[in-house]
Amino acid sequence: MNRNRGKAPIISRRLCYIGHVLTDNRHALVVDAETTQASGTAEVDAALTMLDRRPGKRRLTVGADKGCRQGP
Repeated sequence: MNRNRGKAPIISRRLCYIGHVLTDNRHALVVDAETTQASGTAEVDAALTMLDRRPGKRRLTVGADKGCRQGP
Protein backbone atom coordinates (compact mmCIF):
# COMPACT_ATOMS: atom_id res chain seq x y z
CA MET A 1 0.00 0.00 0.00
CA ASN A 2 1.36 3.45 -0.94
CA ARG A 3 1.05 5.69 2.12
CA ASN A 4 2.55 8.66 0.26
CA ARG A 5 -0.48 9.01 -2.07
CA GLY A 6 -0.83 12.47 -3.62
CA LYS A 7 2.27 13.89 -1.93
CA ALA A 8 5.73 14.77 -3.15
CA PRO A 9 8.25 11.92 -3.19
CA ILE A 10 10.10 11.35 0.07
CA ILE A 11 13.77 12.20 -0.27
CA SER A 12 16.49 12.38 2.34
CA ARG A 13 17.95 15.74 3.27
CA ARG A 14 21.21 16.67 4.90
CA LEU A 15 22.80 19.87 6.05
CA CYS A 16 25.63 20.88 3.72
CA TYR A 17 26.39 24.53 4.54
CA ILE A 18 26.08 26.75 7.61
CA GLY A 19 25.91 30.55 7.76
CA HIS A 20 27.64 32.28 10.69
CA VAL A 21 27.49 35.92 11.81
CA LEU A 22 29.58 37.97 14.22
CA THR A 23 27.60 40.77 15.85
CA ASP A 24 28.43 43.76 17.98
CA ASN A 25 26.60 43.34 21.30
CA ARG A 26 26.33 47.05 22.06
CA HIS A 27 24.63 48.06 18.81
CA ALA A 28 23.36 44.67 17.53
CA LEU A 29 25.05 45.18 14.17
CA VAL A 30 26.47 42.40 12.01
CA VAL A 31 30.21 43.04 11.69
CA ASP A 32 31.28 39.88 9.82
CA ALA A 33 29.73 36.85 8.13
CA GLU A 34 31.06 33.48 7.01
CA THR A 35 29.62 30.45 5.21
CA THR A 36 31.18 27.04 5.84
CA GLN A 37 30.54 23.43 4.98
CA ALA A 38 28.78 21.61 7.78
CA SER A 39 31.11 19.60 10.01
CA GLY A 40 31.53 18.89 13.68
CA THR A 41 33.80 21.90 14.15
CA ALA A 42 32.41 24.42 11.62
CA GLU A 43 31.00 26.82 14.25
CA VAL A 44 34.23 27.06 16.22
CA ASP A 45 36.39 27.32 13.09
CA ALA A 46 34.22 30.11 11.67
CA ALA A 47 34.19 32.00 14.98
CA LEU A 48 37.98 31.92 15.24
CA THR A 49 38.36 32.97 11.60
CA MET A 50 36.00 35.93 12.01
CA LEU A 51 37.67 37.02 15.26
CA ASP A 52 41.10 36.86 13.61
CA ARG A 53 39.84 39.26 10.92
CA ARG A 54 38.93 41.94 13.48
CA PRO A 55 41.26 44.96 13.22
CA GLY A 56 43.63 45.87 16.02
CA LYS A 57 45.23 43.84 18.79
CA ARG A 58 43.14 44.87 21.80
CA ARG A 59 41.28 42.39 23.98
CA LEU A 60 37.84 41.25 22.89
CA THR A 61 35.00 39.85 24.96
CA VAL A 62 33.04 37.16 23.15
CA GLY A 63 30.07 34.96 23.94
CA ALA A 64 28.99 31.67 22.39
CA ASP A 65 26.26 29.10 22.74
CA LYS A 66 26.72 25.76 24.50
CA GLY A 67 27.43 24.00 21.22
CA CYS A 68 30.82 25.70 21.05
CA ARG A 69 32.24 23.72 24.00
CA GLN A 70 34.31 21.46 21.80
CA GLY A 71 37.71 21.80 23.39
CA PRO A 72 40.29 24.59 23.20
